[in-house]
Amino acid sequence: MSKRAQVIDSCEDIAVTYDVHWLKLWEKRFGDPLRDAETFRFNQNKMLTEIGNRPDFVGDVKGQYMGLIRFSPKGWEEVISVCSDLSSSEIDRIAMTGMLQKIIDRGRVAIGAVPYAQDWGEVDSIEDLAVY
Repeated sequence: MSKRAQVIDSCEDIAVTYDVHWLKLWEKRFGDPLRDAETFRFNQNKMLTEIGNRPDFVGDVKGQYMGLIRFSPKGWEEVISVCSDLSSSEIDRIAMTGMLQKIIDRGRVAIGAVPYAQDWGEVDSIEDLAVY
């Protein structure tokens, strides 16, 4: 089964892919991977428990969120519910990882973490293009 199908076929109300080999890529992009990496932790059932914070150690990062996400109708309702608790300026500024962390903190909807181990790259700069 392709990784795309694993995300689509996930039984969780929200599912996100993460880069299993993030560290090798972040070392190439930044030298010090902690300069840009965000926390990404999940439990033994592959349910996301933390995302988007600044890690103190490389061990705080079990992967990197790739930006590919799937919502069931219930999962999307939770996003709308979180937004209803935010001011318009907070909504304008919130990153997706911040939204996902708010959903985790509420504890009403589980977020599944789907590993991806094939070639992938995040391009934030011209220098990133040179890495790839």
